[in-house]
Amino acid sequence: MKTSMATVSLGGSLSDRLESMARAGFAGVEIFDDDLATSGLSARQVADKVAACGLKITLFQPCRDVEGVPALLRARTFDRVERQFDTMEAMGADQLLLCSNTSVDASGDRGRIIDDICELGERAAKRGIRVGYEALSWGQHIYDYRTAWDIVQRVGMSNVGLILDTFHLFARKSPLGDIRHIPSDRIFTVQVADAPILDADYRYWSRHFRCIPGQGDFPLPAFMAALIGAGYDGCISLELFSDELSALPAAQVAQQAHEGLRHIIAAGAVLSRENIFERMEVF
Repeated sequence: MKTSMATVSLGGSLSDRLESMARAGFAGVEIFDDDLATSGLSARQVADKVAACGLKITLFQPCRDVEGVPALLRARTFDRVERQFDTMEAMGADQLLLCSNTSVDASGDRGRIIDDICELGERAAKRGIRVGYEALSWGQHIYDYRTAWDIVQRVGMSNVGLILDTFHLFARKSPLGDIRHIPSDRIFTVQVADAPILDADYRYWSRHFRCIPGQGDFPLPAFMAALIGAGYDGCISLELFSDELSALPAAQVAQQAHEGLRHIIAAGAVLSRENIFERMEVF
């Protein structure tokens, strides 16, 4: 499996983050739009820096509040998406992360949600872009990966797939067993983070307490076992929102994070061979 890391996971300048990821052994990087905007670099300059570090842009994110958007905002929403596509083309990025809508004004009508994602997928296809749909644990209507997968199936487009994130899965205590029933080529990216178990608002919990694999309470080896059991061998990316980690030297965090990620991948492979994960509960 190829490893990647989100720019939001590290502190320091964007250039320092990219160099630290490369030295730690990561093959790819997820570019956050806010990190790009505050870097002082153009999209083309970021692309050049990524290439100079020997990395590949695995994902550009996030694309927010698209599906189920009120009709009066629909044209403006897709104009915003097209501008993100422009940025992606300038960077040479070919995958966009679509978060499930968190707005209280979003419609929960499944037909409208599917129509909007189809529209997004069609526009993306014209640009050679794939769209990964991720169920945020605090999504207004879509907050479970199984529901997101059902929507992806109903959309039925080859360039629209699923993104799994361990935080959202474990925060909602979603079962692992259904992962193995998802065709591996329909899972576009897997994002990994550990975290302590807290009784907290999902968004706050996610934005401040994610941590390096092995330093929290999530059963990440069991998750990896389910993923390996599904035949997935694509990108595994770390997405660590953490006040503590962002204050530490980027090189230190990147090295520890890569080691932690490799450890849970190896542990998951052992569990998968023994089929232990099939008998494990989330918590």
